[in-house]
Amino acid sequence: MKLKKSVTVKATGYDIAGLVTSLNNKYGEGSAYVASDMDQNVEFLSTGIVRLDIATGGGIPEGRQIEIYGNESAGKSTLMLSCIAQFQKKHPDGLAAVIDIERSFDPKYAAYLGVDISRLILINPDNGEQASDLLDEVLTQMVDILVGVDSIAAMTPTKIISISAEQATMGNHAQLINRAVTRTNARMKRNLSDPSYPRTTVLWLNQMREKITMFGNPETTPGGKGKNYYSSLRLKLSSSGTTANKQEQTIQVGGIKKSILLARVVSFSVIKNKTGGTPFEDGEYLYFIKAHKGHAPWTFDNEEALYEAGLFHGVISLNGSIASYGKIRAGKPHLFYDALRANPSIYEKLYRDVMKAVKHFNSSTTDDSEVEPEPSEADEVVEVN
Repeated sequence: MKLKKSVTVKATGYDIAGLVTSLNNKYGEGSAYVASDMDQNVEFLSTGIVRLDIATGGGIPEGRQIEIYGNESAGKSTLMLSCIAQFQKKHPDGLAAVIDIERSFDPKYAAYLGVDISRLILINPDNGEQASDLLDEVLTQMVDILVGVDSIAAMTPTKIISISAEQATMGNHAQLINRAVTRTNARMKRNLSDPSYPRTTVLWLNQMREKITMFGNPETTPGGKGKNYYSSLRLKLSSSGTTANKQEQTIQVGGIKKSILLARVVSFSVIKNKTGGTPFEDGEYLYFIKAHKGHAPWTFDNEEALYEAGLFHGVISLNGSIASYGKIRAGKPHLFYDALRANPSIYEKLYRDVMKAVKHFNSSTTDDSEVEPEPSEADEVVEVN
Protein backbone atom coordinates (compact mmCIF):
# COMPACT_ATOMS: atom_id res chain seq x y z
CA MET A 1 0.00 0.00 0.00
CA LYS A 2 1.38 3.42 -1.09
CA LEU A 3 1.48 5.98 1.69
CA LYS A 4 0.49 9.59 0.95
CA LYS A 5 3.22 12.11 1.53
CA SER A 6 2.21 14.83 3.96
CA VAL A 7 3.01 18.41 3.05
CA THR A 8 3.42 21.03 5.75
CA VAL A 9 2.70 24.65 4.84
CA LYS A 10 4.36 27.16 7.11
CA ALA A 11 2.63 30.44 7.81
CA THR A 12 5.17 33.13 6.97
CA GLY A 13 4.84 36.85 6.39
CA TYR A 14 5.86 38.64 3.22
CA ASP A 15 7.22 42.03 2.29
CA ILE A 16 4.43 43.69 0.28
CA ALA A 17 6.58 46.66 -0.69
CA GLY A 18 9.40 44.36 -1.75
CA LEU A 19 7.05 42.23 -3.85
CA VAL A 20 5.66 45.31 -5.62
CA THR A 21 9.17 46.58 -6.31
CA SER A 22 10.22 43.20 -7.66
CA LEU A 23 7.23 43.00 -10.00
CA ASN A 24 7.82 46.53 -11.30
CA ASN A 25 11.50 45.81 -11.90
CA LYS A 26 10.65 42.66 -13.82
CA TYR A 27 7.59 43.78 -15.80
CA GLY A 28 7.96 47.56 -15.99
CA GLU A 29 7.12 50.53 -13.81
CA GLY A 30 3.41 50.76 -13.00
CA SER A 31 2.73 47.05 -13.41
CA ALA A 32 1.96 46.63 -9.70
CA TYR A 33 1.30 48.90 -6.74
CA VAL A 34 -0.33 48.82 -3.34
CA ALA A 35 -4.02 49.64 -3.80
CA SER A 36 -3.86 52.39 -1.17
CA ASP A 37 -1.19 54.15 -3.29
CA MET A 38 -3.50 54.35 -6.29
CA ASP A 39 -4.41 57.87 -7.38
CA GLN A 40 -8.03 57.96 -6.25
CA ASN A 41 -8.83 61.42 -7.59
CA VAL A 42 -9.82 61.20 -11.24
CA GLU A 43 -9.01 64.38 -13.13
CA PHE A 44 -11.83 65.59 -15.37
CA LEU A 45 -11.77 67.70 -18.48
CA SER A 46 -14.84 69.81 -19.16
CA THR A 47 -16.63 69.05 -22.40
CA GLY A 48 -17.53 72.71 -22.74
CA ILE A 49 -21.18 71.68 -22.36
CA VAL A 50 -22.40 72.20 -18.79
CA ARG A 51 -25.38 69.83 -19.00
CA LEU A 52 -23.08 67.05 -20.19
CA ASP A 53 -20.50 67.81 -17.48
CA ILE A 54 -23.22 67.54 -14.84
CA ALA A 55 -24.57 64.26 -16.23
CA THR A 56 -21.12 62.66 -16.36
CA GLY A 57 -20.06 63.92 -12.94
CA GLY A 58 -17.36 66.28 -14.15
CA GLY A 59 -16.86 65.92 -17.88
CA ILE A 60 -14.62 63.38 -19.57
CA PRO A 61 -12.07 61.54 -17.37
CA GLU A 62 -8.48 62.27 -18.31
CA GLY A 63 -6.18 59.31 -18.78
CA ARG A 64 -9.03 57.10 -20.03
CA GLN A 65 -10.69 55.99 -23.25
CA ILE A 66 -14.08 57.44 -24.13
CA GLU A 67 -16.47 56.37 -26.89
CA ILE A 68 -18.91 58.88 -28.38
CA TYR A 69 -21.41 57.46 -30.84
CA GLY A 70 -24.69 58.32 -32.47
CA ASN A 71 -26.51 58.88 -35.72
CA GLU A 72 -25.27 61.17 -38.46
CA SER A 73 -25.26 64.89 -37.62
CA ALA A 74 -25.87 64.11 -33.94
CA GLY A 75 -23.05 66.41 -32.82
CA LYS A 76 -20.23 63.90 -32.26
CA SER A 77 -17.52 65.89 -34.05
CA THR A 78 -18.76 69.11 -32.42
CA LEU A 79 -18.42 67.51 -28.98
CA MET A 80 -14.93 66.25 -29.83
CA LEU A 81 -13.80 69.71 -30.98
CA SER A 82 -15.32 71.33 -27.88
CA CYS A 83 -13.33 68.90 -25.70
CA ILE A 84 -10.15 69.72 -27.63
CA ALA A 85 -10.74 73.46 -27.06
CA GLN A 86 -11.13 72.85 -23.31
CA PHE A 87 -8.01 70.65 -23.29
CA GLN A 88 -5.93 73.37 -24.92
CA LYS A 89 -7.08 75.85 -22.26
CA LYS A 90 -6.30 73.50 -19.39
CA HIS A 91 -3.01 72.15 -20.79
CA PRO A 92 -1.23 74.94 -22.72
CA ASP A 93 1.78 72.65 -23.26
CA GLY A 94 -0.30 69.57 -24.05
CA LEU A 95 -0.60 67.78 -27.37
CA ALA A 96 -3.97 67.71 -29.14
CA ALA A 97 -4.48 65.67 -32.29
CA VAL A 98 -7.30 64.52 -34.57
CA ILE A 99 -6.98 61.33 -36.59
CA ASP A 100 -9.33 62.27 -39.40
CA ILE A 101 -10.09 58.99 -41.15
CA GLU A 102 -13.43 60.26 -42.46
CA ARG A 103 -11.78 63.30 -44.12
CA SER A 104 -14.43 65.54 -42.58
CA PHE A 105 -12.33 67.96 -40.52
CA ASP A 106 -13.10 71.64 -41.13
CA PRO A 107 -10.46 73.98 -39.62
CA LYS A 108 -12.74 77.02 -39.82
CA TYR A 109 -15.51 75.22 -37.91
CA ALA A 110 -12.98 74.01 -35.32
CA ALA A 111 -11.84 77.60 -34.79
CA TYR A 112 -15.47 78.70 -34.28
CA LEU A 113 -15.67 76.22 -31.38
CA GLY A 114 -12.57 77.66 -29.75
CA VAL A 115 -9.89 75.26 -31.02
CA ASP A 116 -6.44 76.78 -31.55
CA ILE A 117 -5.77 75.10 -34.90
CA SER A 118 -2.13 76.29 -34.83
CA ARG A 119 -1.63 73.87 -31.89
CA LEU A 120 -3.64 71.00 -33.34
CA ILE A 121 -2.08 68.09 -35.23
CA LEU A 122 -4.27 66.71 -38.03
CA ILE A 123 -3.51 63.16 -39.17
CA ASN A 124 -4.95 61.57 -42.35
CA PRO A 125 -4.22 57.81 -42.52
CA ASP A 126 -4.93 55.67 -45.58
CA ASN A 127 -6.32 52.62 -43.79
CA GLY A 128 -7.17 51.22 -40.39
CA GLU A 129 -3.76 49.69 -39.68
CA GLN A 130 -2.03 52.96 -40.50
CA ALA A 131 -4.45 54.84 -38.24
CA SER A 132 -3.63 52.47 -35.36
CA ASP A 133 0.13 52.81 -35.91
CA LEU A 134 -0.08 56.61 -36.14
CA LEU A 135 -2.07 56.68 -32.91
CA ASP A 136 0.63 54.60 -31.21
CA GLU A 137 3.28 57.03 -32.47
CA VAL A 138 1.45 60.06 -31.10
CA LEU A 139 0.93 58.40 -27.72
CA THR A 140 4.69 57.96 -27.21
CA GLN A 141 5.11 61.70 -26.54
CA MET A 142 5.80 62.46 -22.87
CA VAL A 143 3.21 65.24 -22.49
CA ASP A 144 -0.48 65.41 -21.66
CA ILE A 145 -2.28 64.16 -24.75
CA LEU A 146 -5.82 64.28 -26.11
CA VAL A 147 -6.49 62.44 -29.36
CA GLY A 148 -9.80 62.32 -31.19
CA VAL A 149 -10.26 59.40 -33.60
CA ASP A 150 -12.90 60.13 -36.22
CA SER A 151 -14.05 57.44 -36.51
CA ILE A 152 -13.98 53.76 -35.50
CA ALA A 153 -16.36 52.89 -38.32
CA ALA A 154 -13.96 54.42 -40.86
CA MET A 155 -10.91 52.46 -39.58
CA THR A 156 -11.18 49.95 -42.40
CA PRO A 157 -8.55 47.16 -42.45
CA THR A 158 -6.38 46.82 -45.55
CA LYS A 159 -7.73 43.33 -46.16
CA ILE A 160 -11.28 44.63 -46.53
CA ILE A 161 -10.13 47.40 -48.88
CA SER A 162 -8.01 45.17 -51.13
CA ILE A 163 -10.16 42.07 -51.67
CA SER A 164 -13.16 41.74 -53.92
CA ALA A 165 -16.64 42.40 -52.58
CA GLU A 166 -17.81 38.79 -52.55
CA GLN A 167 -15.03 37.53 -50.28
CA ALA A 168 -15.76 37.09 -46.58
CA THR A 169 -14.13 39.53 -44.14
CA MET A 170 -16.07 38.77 -40.97
CA GLY A 171 -14.32 39.86 -37.80
CA ASN A 172 -11.39 41.69 -39.40
CA HIS A 173 -12.59 45.14 -38.40
CA ALA A 174 -13.38 44.09 -34.83
CA GLN A 175 -9.93 42.49 -34.46
CA LEU A 176 -8.25 45.70 -35.64
CA ILE A 177 -10.23 47.91 -33.25
CA ASN A 178 -9.64 45.52 -30.35
CA ARG A 179 -5.91 45.67 -31.05
CA ALA A 180 -5.99 49.48 -31.15
CA VAL A 181 -7.88 49.95 -27.87
CA THR A 182 -5.75 47.30 -26.14
CA ARG A 183 -2.49 48.99 -27.14
CA THR A 184 -3.89 52.37 -26.15
CA ASN A 185 -4.92 51.03 -22.76
CA ALA A 186 -1.36 49.92 -22.01
CA ARG A 187 -0.15 53.51 -22.31
CA MET A 188 -2.56 54.68 -19.61
CA LYS A 189 -1.63 52.41 -16.70
CA ARG A 190 1.10 54.67 -15.29
CA ASN A 191 -1.47 57.31 -14.28
CA LEU A 192 -3.03 54.93 -11.78
CA SER A 193 0.02 54.89 -9.52
CA ASP A 194 1.79 58.10 -10.55
CA PRO A 195 -0.44 61.22 -10.72
CA SER A 196 2.45 63.29 -12.11
CA TYR A 197 2.77 61.05 -15.17
CA PRO A 198 1.40 62.72 -18.34
CA ARG A 199 -2.22 61.79 -18.99
CA THR A 200 -3.30 60.21 -22.25
CA THR A 201 -6.96 60.61 -23.21
CA VAL A 202 -8.48 59.16 -26.37
CA LEU A 203 -11.90 60.04 -27.74
CA TRP A 204 -13.22 57.34 -30.05
CA LEU A 205 -16.01 58.60 -32.30
CA ASN A 206 -18.28 55.94 -33.73
CA GLN A 207 -21.31 55.64 -35.96
CA MET A 208 -24.60 53.82 -35.54
CA ARG A 209 -25.59 50.72 -37.48
CA GLU A 210 -28.65 48.47 -37.49
CA LYS A 211 -28.44 44.72 -37.19
CA ILE A 212 -31.00 42.31 -38.57
CA THR A 213 -33.16 41.18 -35.67
CA MET A 214 -36.79 40.36 -35.04
CA PHE A 215 -36.71 41.27 -31.37
CA GLY A 216 -34.88 43.76 -29.21
CA ASN A 217 -32.94 46.88 -30.10
CA PRO A 218 -31.51 46.72 -33.65
CA GLU A 219 -29.00 49.52 -32.97
CA THR A 220 -25.35 48.55 -32.78
CA THR A 221 -21.92 50.11 -33.28
CA PRO A 222 -19.10 48.88 -35.55
CA GLY A 223 -15.82 47.66 -34.12
CA GLY A 224 -16.84 44.72 -31.98
CA LYS A 225 -17.32 44.53 -28.22
CA GLY A 226 -13.76 45.18 -27.06
CA LYS A 227 -14.04 48.96 -27.23
CA ASN A 228 -17.14 48.83 -25.01
CA TYR A 229 -15.17 47.22 -22.18
CA TYR A 230 -12.05 49.38 -22.49
CA SER A 231 -14.02 52.64 -22.50
CA SER A 232 -14.47 54.22 -19.07
CA LEU A 233 -17.19 56.47 -20.47
CA ARG A 234 -19.62 55.84 -23.34
CA LEU A 235 -21.89 58.60 -24.59
CA LYS A 236 -24.70 58.28 -27.08
CA LEU A 237 -25.81 61.42 -28.92
CA SER A 238 -28.92 61.80 -31.04
CA SER A 239 -30.48 64.60 -32.99
CA SER A 240 -32.71 64.88 -36.02
CA GLY A 241 -34.10 67.41 -38.42
CA THR A 242 -37.60 67.23 -36.97
CA THR A 243 -39.30 70.35 -35.66
CA ALA A 244 -39.02 69.05 -32.08
CA ASN A 245 -35.24 69.09 -32.34
CA LYS A 246 -34.90 72.57 -33.83
CA GLN A 247 -35.46 76.17 -32.83
CA GLU A 248 -36.27 78.27 -35.87
CA GLN A 249 -37.26 81.80 -36.72
CA THR A 250 -39.31 82.76 -39.75
CA ILE A 251 -38.22 85.91 -41.57
CA GLN A 252 -39.78 87.61 -44.56
CA VAL A 253 -37.76 89.43 -47.21
CA GLY A 254 -39.39 90.79 -50.33
CA GLY A 255 -42.56 88.86 -49.69
CA ILE A 256 -40.66 85.57 -49.38
CA LYS A 257 -40.78 83.69 -46.07
CA LYS A 258 -37.85 81.58 -44.93
CA SER A 259 -37.22 79.59 -41.76
CA ILE A 260 -33.79 80.23 -40.22
CA LEU A 261 -32.29 77.56 -37.96
CA LEU A 262 -31.29 79.19 -34.68
CA ALA A 263 -30.44 76.20 -32.48
CA ARG A 264 -30.45 72.42 -32.39
CA VAL A 265 -31.58 70.20 -29.56
CA VAL A 266 -29.06 67.40 -28.93
CA SER A 267 -30.16 64.49 -26.73
CA PHE A 268 -27.59 62.40 -24.90
CA SER A 269 -27.45 59.22 -22.86
CA VAL A 270 -24.61 58.16 -20.57
CA ILE A 271 -24.45 54.48 -21.52
CA LYS A 272 -21.45 53.66 -19.32
CA ASN A 273 -19.70 55.64 -16.60
CA LYS A 274 -17.00 54.15 -14.35
CA THR A 275 -15.39 57.36 -13.09
CA GLY A 276 -17.70 60.27 -12.23
CA GLY A 277 -21.47 60.26 -12.08
CA THR A 278 -23.89 57.41 -12.53
CA PRO A 279 -24.54 55.51 -15.74
CA PHE A 280 -27.81 55.74 -17.67
CA GLU A 281 -28.21 59.48 -17.14
CA ASP A 282 -30.21 61.14 -19.93
CA GLY A 283 -30.55 64.77 -20.92
CA GLU A 284 -30.37 67.29 -23.71
CA TYR A 285 -28.68 70.58 -24.50
CA LEU A 286 -29.08 73.39 -27.01
CA TYR A 287 -26.43 74.13 -29.62
CA PHE A 288 -26.85 77.59 -31.12
CA ILE A 289 -26.14 78.05 -34.83
CA LYS A 290 -27.10 81.74 -34.95
CA ALA A 291 -27.03 84.50 -32.34
CA HIS A 292 -30.18 83.98 -30.26
CA LYS A 293 -31.35 85.06 -26.80
CA GLY A 294 -27.95 86.45 -25.86
CA HIS A 295 -26.05 83.41 -27.11
CA ALA A 296 -23.30 83.77 -29.69
CA PRO A 297 -23.18 81.37 -32.67
CA TRP A 298 -21.49 77.99 -32.07
CA THR A 299 -22.14 78.03 -28.31
CA PHE A 300 -24.28 76.03 -25.88
CA ASP A 301 -26.96 76.85 -23.30
CA ASN A 302 -24.44 76.74 -20.46
CA GLU A 303 -25.76 79.72 -18.49
CA GLU A 304 -29.23 78.20 -18.33
CA ALA A 305 -27.78 74.85 -17.24
CA LEU A 306 -25.71 76.46 -14.47
CA TYR A 307 -28.72 78.43 -13.24
CA GLU A 308 -30.94 75.33 -13.06
CA ALA A 309 -28.27 73.17 -11.39
CA GLY A 310 -27.35 75.98 -9.01
CA LEU A 311 -30.92 76.27 -7.81
CA PHE A 312 -31.35 72.51 -7.51
CA HIS A 313 -28.20 72.05 -5.42
CA GLY A 314 -28.68 75.20 -3.34
CA VAL A 315 -25.63 76.97 -4.73
CA ILE A 316 -27.85 79.81 -5.97
CA SER A 317 -30.18 81.18 -3.32
CA LEU A 318 -33.74 82.15 -4.20
CA ASN A 319 -35.61 84.71 -2.10
CA GLY A 320 -39.04 85.15 -3.60
CA SER A 321 -38.29 85.86 -7.23
CA ILE A 322 -34.75 87.16 -6.60
CA ALA A 323 -31.95 84.73 -7.46
CA SER A 324 -28.64 85.52 -5.77
CA TYR A 325 -25.10 84.31 -6.24
CA GLY A 326 -21.97 86.28 -5.42
CA LYS A 327 -22.57 89.85 -6.54
CA ILE A 328 -25.43 88.93 -8.89
CA ARG A 329 -29.01 89.71 -7.88
CA ALA A 330 -31.54 89.05 -10.62
CA GLY A 331 -35.32 89.02 -10.58
CA LYS A 332 -35.73 87.03 -13.79
CA PRO A 333 -33.79 84.00 -15.09
CA HIS A 334 -32.81 85.57 -18.42
CA LEU A 335 -31.31 88.54 -16.57
CA PHE A 336 -29.26 86.12 -14.46
CA TYR A 337 -27.99 84.50 -17.70
CA ASP A 338 -26.98 87.90 -19.08
CA ALA A 339 -25.13 88.74 -15.87
CA LEU A 340 -23.15 85.49 -16.08
CA ARG A 341 -22.14 86.26 -19.67
CA ALA A 342 -21.04 89.74 -18.65
CA ASN A 343 -18.95 88.42 -15.72
CA PRO A 344 -16.74 85.49 -16.84
CA SER A 345 -15.01 85.26 -13.46
CA ILE A 346 -18.36 84.75 -11.69
CA TYR A 347 -19.37 82.23 -14.33
CA GLU A 348 -16.21 80.19 -13.71
CA LYS A 349 -16.67 80.32 -9.96
CA LEU A 350 -20.33 79.27 -10.22
CA TYR A 351 -19.27 76.40 -12.48
CA ARG A 352 -16.76 75.18 -9.88
CA ASP A 353 -19.31 75.43 -7.07
CA VAL A 354 -21.97 73.61 -9.08
CA MET A 355 -19.61 70.79 -10.07
CA LYS A 356 -18.48 70.45 -6.45
CA ALA A 357 -22.13 70.12 -5.41
CA VAL A 358 -22.81 67.63 -8.21
CA LYS A 359 -19.92 65.40 -7.13
CA HIS A 360 -21.12 65.58 -3.53
CA PHE A 361 -24.63 64.65 -4.67
CA ASN A 362 -23.34 61.69 -6.72
CA SER A 363 -21.10 60.38 -3.94
CA SER A 364 -22.39 57.62 -1.66
CA THR A 365 -19.57 58.07 0.87
CA THR A 366 -19.95 61.71 1.85
CA ASP A 367 -22.15 62.90 4.70
CA ASP A 368 -25.32 64.90 4.32
CA SER A 369 -23.83 68.24 5.34
CA GLU A 370 -24.22 71.07 2.88
CA VAL A 371 -21.45 71.77 0.39
CA GLU A 372 -20.05 75.18 1.19
CA PRO A 373 -19.42 77.34 -1.88
CA GLU A 374 -16.08 79.04 -2.33
CA PRO A 375 -15.78 82.33 -0.45
CA SER A 376 -16.86 85.27 -2.58
CA GLU A 377 -14.86 88.41 -3.06
CA ALA A 378 -16.26 91.53 -1.44
CA ASP A 379 -17.44 93.05 -4.71
CA GLU A 380 -20.18 95.57 -5.16
CA VAL A 381 -23.54 93.87 -5.57
CA VAL A 382 -24.89 94.10 -9.12
CA GLU A 383 -28.66 94.06 -9.17
CA VAL A 384 -30.27 93.19 -12.48
CA ASN A 385 -33.93 94.12 -12.84
